[in-house]
Amino acid sequence: MADQVSGVLPDLQSEVPDIGIPVHSVGHVGVKRIVAIDEHDSAAMVVMDISVGLYAHQRGAHMSRLIECIDRPGPQPTVLDYAQGIFERLRGAVPAAASWSVDARATIVLPHDGGFKPIEEICRIEAAERTEVTWGAAFKVCLACPQAQSAIAFDRDDMDNVGEHPSHNQVCDLEITVTGDLTTVAGRSLADLLAVGECAASGPVRELYKLRGEADAVTAIHHHAVFAEDALRMIADKTRAQFPTASRVICKIVNYESVFEYPLRCVVIG
Repeated sequence: MADQVSGVLPDLQSEVPDIGIPVHSVGHVGVKRIVAIDEHDSAAMVVMDISVGLYAHQRGAHMSRLIECIDRPGPQPTVLDYAQGIFERLRGAVPAAASWSVDARATIVLPHDGGFKPIEEICRIEAAERTEVTWGAAFKVCLACPQAQSAIAFDRDDMDNVGEHPSHNQVCDLEITVTGDLTTVAGRSLADLLAVGECAASGPVRELYKLRGEADAVTAIHHHAVFAEDALRMIADKTRAQFPTASRVICKIVNYESVFEYPLRCVVIG
């Protein structure tokens, strides 16, 4: 009552809540910023979720502080450096939180194979008892189904020439991420993950094919037909070899099948 008389409002967010249940996370989602990234010599659209966790005795996160942690003018060395800066400011803004998290995905357009390849760079930093950094990439690849080729070859009694037979195409969303500490992912290149993913798949997906380019790409894809499960096993194995100190390697793929109604999703954790 004294506070109301003096014109000072009580800090309700700092009071203990009536129901003592922890809050896993509370924060902003889908925050967009255009950021100049020195590593890629270009600007990137970065979409971020920033949040904190609360103990059972904490009522609120003082949300107005969180968005202030994002904006800093000027170019950034890497997307990970940008996310790390936001994370440190978030910890400084809400030091008593139970946990802190910055989840950023940046759209990067890389010159590649005579054209351009859009890739999402993934950077996630989370801390509670310890700090974990997840870094990786998401991009499209193509798979051809060996099962269809085998069925056609079986009908024709031509199992020695499976690669010569047609198959249905699958345009796929592939995601490769590595989790560890900052030293685990320091200095790594998106091009390395792109090479692993495209080599393990049946082939790449490109923005544009000219003249015989499309026919040659389809022919090459059908000569390297591979199941999603086998492709992900190979990607996880090669990625683990590149990041031996990682605590976790996760590979995900979603296949948009040309002859089936529903997409297929596969996940391998190495």
